[in-house]
Amino acid sequence: PALRTATENGASVHLSVFTSGDDESLPDAEDVASVCTEARHRRLPSPFVTVTDRTTVCFAPHAGSTNEYGLIVDDRTHAYVFLWFFLTTQWDIWEPFYAGDERGVETEYLDVRHCVRDVEPLLDAGRTVRVRVEGIDTGSGAPVTVEGTAREVVVDPEYGGPDARPLVTYGGRVALVLETDSGSVEVGGWGALVEDIEAHRLRVLSVA
Repeated sequence: PALRTATENGASVHLSVFTSGDDESLPDAEDVASVCTEARHRRLPSPFVTVTDRTTVCFAPHAGSTNEYGLIVDDRTHAYVFLWFFLTTQWDIWEPFYAGDERGVETEYLDVRHCVRDVEPLLDAGRTVRVRVEGIDTGSGAPVTVEGTAREVVVDPEYGGPDARPLVTYGGRVALVLETDSGSVEVGGWGALVEDIEAHRLRVLSVA
């Protein structure tokens, strides 16, 4: 019920599901459509972890562990560490079995790193991508929403082209530069310091 309520209220819910059997033991895509934005199938047992609103974490070892305990963390810095654990071990390398948007480019992202990885090839191909960003002004801390055309991406050049980059290589500086009615705006991810905006939600409005 909590996941369904969150999804109905507009939250983005990313669900990693482990099953001990084959694909037939997975829930049907139609059954998870009402409780998440995207679901992926993890084929190895793992700890249970949730990261909520970039602040709260719940963690427990996997069922086969000899240690029985649970953690509840209410801290933005620790939540960032657990987010990377989730992305690298429970999300990025596993295939989705349900996605709310089945097009080649997602419409919504919670992290600029995922957005940049999809948008960069479009910009290289000469496409025009319009993006809306909700986040906070890194100077004042005030909530801000901007909309504009993606002009370029900023990624450490030592990582090579986008086709060669797994998500973990985006651990360095990553940003998206938007051309807005008020000028250029540089959008960073969680914990952004040198960019104009720390993005909390990015939505691709159109690709032309």
